[in-house]
Amino acid sequence: MGKSFTYETEVDVDLDDILSELDDKDKQELVDELYDEGYVPSQIDSESDSYNYNGIIGEKLYDALTKLRNNRSQLSNEDEEMIINLAEKLV
Repeated sequence: MGKSFTYETEVDVDLDDILSELDDKDKQELVDELYDEGYVPSQIDSESDSYNYNGIIGEKLYDALTKLRNNRSQLSNEDEEMIINLAEKLV
């Protein structure tokens, strides 16, 4: 039998180079996958984004929704069901 070899290579790639080669569908899949893994933007431009919450209550709501999104794995099935039921009342 022949010997097998393992080689490791490190490549320095600029993220902009990768993104410029992706079409819109691929970019959306990347964003969705990152979001599913718990990654969210570190900074959101509140003037141009739908994450525009006004006032103290708005900030508390935004913080609460962010905690829910970032810590979903800590929610029980009952917690998730309650949130889903609440959201369904709004539609």
